[in-house]
Amino acid sequence: MSIATPPVRVEHDLSIGAASSPRPVVTMTPVEESEPPRKRPGIARIAASWVCIAVASIILVLVGLSPLFHQRDQSQLFADYQVTLQNASKQAQTVAGLKTPTTASEPGTAVAILEIGGVHLQEVVVEGVAPSITRQGPGHVPGTAGLGQPGNSVIVGRRALYGGPFHAVGDLHEGDTVFVATAQGQSVYKISAVRDHTIDDTPATVADAAVDPYANDSRPKEPMADEVVTSEALFGPTADDRLTIVTSAEGNPLSGGRATVAVAKLQGKPFPPTPQGGRIASDNGWTGDATAWAPLVLALMAYAAAAVSAVILFRRSSLRVAYLLAVPPLIAFTVVLAETASRLLPGWA
Repeated sequence: MSIATPPVRVEHDLSIGAASSPRPVVTMTPVEESEPPRKRPGIARIAASWVCIAVASIILVLVGLSPLFHQRDQSQLFADYQVTLQNASKQAQTVAGLKTPTTASEPGTAVAILEIGGVHLQEVVVEGVAPSITRQGPGHVPGTAGLGQPGNSVIVGRRALYGGPFHAVGDLHEGDTVFVATAQGQSVYKISAVRDHTIDDTPATVADAAVDPYANDSRPKEPMADEVVTSEALFGPTADDRLTIVTSAEGNPLSGGRATVAVAKLQGKPFPPTPQGGRIASDNGWTGDATAWAPLVLALMAYAAAAVSAVILFRRSSLRVAYLLAVPPLIAFTVVLAETASRLLPGWA
């Protein structure tokens, strides 16, 4: 067996000294061993990593950035609705007086300003309770009475995501004042009860569904453990004029079974009723948007394409070029993916 020896370099000392003959100087130059090529991760490992990154990014957007989106939408809604209130005030001062609307409000349009001083809340209320609508602000349930008008007016708002405007509804107390400003004027409500309920959308009989759990103090004002109510009982017509505020009873965005409900009775006379749109079964606030699956698939495909492009760029180009070309599309598609995925969550989450 032969043993490899390092190459020998021979140098001559040409300095003039006692000995006139040159002296060979032997130096040892070690041979640098080449590093073995690094093993690149497989496709399965890369895909799993990107899935984890996508989930973490969605959570980051919904928790960290959604309040900013909500604040932006509220600022725009407030500015637009102030113009509506000013025009209504000028119209009311004319000889003809304030004109009564002949059509129901379009989904997503501002219908009132809700203010509850006890929990430092001031929000523009929009029409509809779909998840894509309640991200802007609390939603008025279609088919229920108009705010400040005769009957049962119901508002559903988010507890956690997109600013969580109704996160403190459970902290309201009997006697707290609620102000509602619409184009017809200002209405004042007084909180009469705050309770947690389990929602049951499959009532045994029509009579049970029509039971009003807040009718004329027929039930104790203290919260009842696991009290079950139906959506018809919450959203249906009532003998008195009230405002029903509904949100999730749990901080988990995926929860859709338990509700915190605050009922406020109207003080004084209601305004004349205006046309209200009809309510379908999904207009309740505790279900997601079933039509969001197709946009979600497209958002996932766009995000996957951006991820694949990022991997290719980081392998075949410099780090600086890869960052400049890959990061902006990834951020944009992550936000789109998160907002699309949020439509599958309950509208009160």
